[in-house]
Amino acid sequence: MKTGDLIRFKKTGIVGLVTEVGKSPACPDDPAAKVFCTYEDDETGESIMMAQWFGIRYLAACAEPADFNHSAMIGGVL
Repeated sequence: MKTGDLIRFKKTGIVGLVTEVGKSPACPDDPAAKVFCTYEDDETGESIMMAQWFGIRYLAACAEPADFNHSAMIGGVL
């Protein structure tokens, strides 16, 4: 995994962009990636933007490479 990779979380379908790869401030001993995502909250309909650190092993299990096929994404847009 490297900066600039586009990933899709398998369970939710949320697409994210890897903005940084390195050490998470919360767990500096494990490799991690910072992922920027936007999505719509199901309950409020509010648009949410976030950047969060995820462990590389977690991402390997829960995410897959994504592409810019917008029609396959929830909501149909980035």
